[in-house]
This record gives sequence, C-alpha cells and structure tokens, in this order.
Amino acid sequence: MKLLIDFDVIINTDIASCNIIKNKYSKLVSNDIEITKDIIVNRYNPNPLEIISIEDISEDNLNKIYDELISSEYFEILQNSFDTNIFFYLSLIYDIENISITIRCKNTLEYNYIKNNTKYNKFNIIVSNDLDLIYDCYIFKIYDHTNIKKIKNKKIYLPNFRFNEMLLSVGNLIYMDNDISIINIFKNNKLKG
Repeated sequence: MKLLIDFDVIINTDIASCNIIKNKYSKLVSNDIEITKDIIVNRYNPNPLEIISIEDISEDNLNKIYDELISSEYFEILQNSFDTNIFFYLSLIYDIENISITIRCKNTLEYNYIKNNTKYNKFNIIVSNDLDLIYDCYIFKIYDHTNIKKIKNKKIYLPNFRFNEMLLSVGNLIYMDNDISIINIFKNNKLKG
C-alpha cells in the first residue's frame, strides 16, 4: 500500500498562524478567544484567520492577509506548529503494516522541517502538487487540488473539517464517480470509509 500525505494533514499550522496574528498584529483581531482544536475543526472557512474574527475585512482581504503571513512568517509558524492525531495514526500503521508513506510538501521550508526532524525519517518526502504519484491520498482541503479529475482508482481521505464537509454537501467537488472515494477520517473518533 502507498499513501501520499499532505504536509498540512500531519502538521497543524493553523493555531500557530492565528497566534502570530494575535501577538504581532493585534490591531487586526476583534476578540481574544482561545484557539482550540474544536474551533479549528468546526470553522466554515479554510482560512484559519477567520476564527479570530478580524473585523470589517472581506474574505478576499482576509485571504490576502493569510497569504502575506505565510510568505513572511512561515518559518516561525512551522517552529510553533505541532503534529496532528493523524500523524500518530499513520506512524502506528507504518510500524505495523507494510506501507509506503510519502509526505507532500508545498515548499522547501516544509520539506526542510520534515527532513530535519528525526521522527519523520521513516517517511519519504517530496515537494510537489501532483496527486498522480501515489495510490491513495490524505489531502487537507479538497479544492486545493484542481487536478483531481486526473485521479483514477484512488481513495482520497479528507480530515473531518467542517469546510471539507460543506464543500462536499453543496456539490463544489470538481469530479466524483465510482473511481474516486471521498472518505472523512476520524469522524466521531472512528475511521469511516
């Protein structure tokens, strides 16, 4: 069995992103809520900055702020990020079963973060946007992958974030047929398939 895992599926950068905005750019934050896993998972917008309720900023501008944050502060974000439960699950099945796991990074900062941390040494690492490399995929956001139509005979696993469920429920999935299975994982603390 071969799996391709998005970096964001195993490393939570959302809480660190929100904390940097709260600490360095507090004038943009309208409230000082504690950012918890439940808040992260239940948000409607994939942009994590939505959860700190930046006032009077359109979704487009909020996305621009997030993109600028990633461009200028990503190294610090990574240093304050942590492993997800999915990472621990994948580590366990890697140790028990004969599977090949490849972590797909979006850039060299993510690549170096994985490469320089010994707990990830058992996994392969690539920097790529191609989903056609490995049999099954764990992806963070369904709409990040415009080439999803190319995928045949693979399973796509989505973390159980509300924004993924909303996209599937309103029909924004680009392509779906019998060759593609969309599976929410860790819903109600069980694997669903």
